[in-house]
Amino acid sequence: MASPLRSPLPPKASEQPLPQFELGPLPARSESVAAHSAAPPPATKQGRPTEARTLAWMTRLENAALGRLSPAMRERVARHRHAMLAGSCLAGGVLLLALGLGARALVGRTHATEPRATSTAGDPPYSVAADPAPARAATAPTPAPALKSTDEPSALLTLASSLLDQHRAAEVPALAARLLARHPELVSDERLQHVVLAAAASSDTQAATDAFALLTGPMGETGAALVYALSLKPDARRSARQRAQSYLSSKDFERVAALPVYAAEKLRSAKSCEDKRGLLEFAGQVGGPQVLDYLKELERQTSCGPEDLDHCFPCLASDHRLADTIAKLDRH
Repeated sequence: MASPLRSPLPPKASEQPLPQFELGPLPARSESVAAHSAAPPPATKQGRPTEARTLAWMTRLENAALGRLSPAMRERVARHRHAMLAGSCLAGGVLLLALGLGARALVGRTHATEPRATSTAGDPPYSVAADPAPARAATAPTPAPALKSTDEPSALLTLASSLLDQHRAAEVPALAARLLARHPELVSDERLQHVVLAAAASSDTQAATDAFALLTGPMGETGAALVYALSLKPDARRSARQRAQSYLSSKDFERVAALPVYAAEKLRSAKSCEDKRGLLEFAGQVGGPQVLDYLKELERQTSCGPEDLDHCFPCLASDHRLADTIAKLDRH
């Protein structure tokens, strides 16, 4: 006997009565489902179907599909009608979304490839696909050629020679001083030596003074050799030769001069024949063009004439020491 506190168990799902759906009149067998599905829903004035008309169109389509099923199948479809309807709506929505995205991408690609016209009349249309690189390359500025560095020594030495030709020797020592300060290696350059020596022998007092300052200062032993050569130039001005000789007898010359120049000057400045003879061995050891030139000069002065006793050195002819020294230096 059942307890009065318990309620009877609910009937099983299989025993529950099926909901009744009112199906419209079934279409004739001659009507085709494709005819119903192909008929588009009516449109509003704005060109889009309303919700009510869309729902009615879907209902007719559903009834047409159900009419082609057997009674047992229609019963099962009715039982699961809501789930199938939701699935159909979801599938249709996905299909419509995919179609919309594809159409939008196609329209965007079409606009991207079409040329755009400028707002100014008469201007050529601008194309997005056109490559502006050639235009940039055509209008790019041409790089300026690199400037060649000026040969400063050559330019200044040419200017110094031109100033000497124009009798403007006073300006030459300043150019030579600049070159020596910036290019000390030019002290051995023959062009520089020539312009400085020419300025030192000129009649312009200021030019000669400044040039001698260079010869006896920054030019070192090269300058001492040039002063020695100036003292022997027969066509040099007397004042220039006297200034050169005064320097050769100074302590500064003895400290700075190269050994061959120093030996040659020692031989020249020796007063007596015996003094010169005593320097022959030293001269043979030192050598050099200055020493050899003076020894050959002495060889012509070993015979004395009655009118030139001051420049006669007969003791050098008493033996072969002078001749042997000259031969030794000639071989070198």
